[in-house]
Amino acid sequence: MAELSSPAAVEIGTAATWVRKCSSPWVRGPLWDGFWIFGALATQLRTSSWVPALLALGFATGFIHYRLDRSVYRISDPQVRAAARGLLDNTSRVSRRRSICELALVLVAALSFVSSVHAQTQTSATDQQPPNAIYTPRPVYRPEWEKQGLTGKGVVLVTIDQQTGRVTGARML
Repeated sequence: MAELSSPAAVEIGTAATWVRKCSSPWVRGPLWDGFWIFGALATQLRTSSWVPALLALGFATGFIHYRLDRSVYRISDPQVRAAARGLLDNTSRVSRRRSICELALVLVAALSFVSSVHAQTQTSATDQQPPNAIYTPRPVYRPEWEKQGLTGKGVVLVTIDQQTGRVTGARML
């Protein structure tokens, strides 16, 4: 690996290494380029039903502004039109059919985006509830064990296999 030549490059390289080694509180394992900072915001945006509506509104607003600008140009003073002809010369040649095709393309793209967002599931892995405890009947202990305090309370040291996540051993302390 080549040596870094300037002090700024060394600092940037060190910062990049630190960011790659940081792990997220939401996801196990290292994350790329510190996206964990914006994790909650990104999750809310991904699961929000407002995002497709706002995007569609943005597309519609842009198209409406474009149409209004063109209509104001058509009804303006001839001298103003002559001055603006150089700016809008290309757009005056655009046929009505082409503008309808562009509108249809934008609508198809917006609808496909909205449908793909609504097709996603609303639950994520972090929203799942933990499993409920299993009810077991209370055991009956011998009277001499109850006098000694051996009534089902205790501390257990559990050994868990790191690869499988299964309990491999347990002993009372």
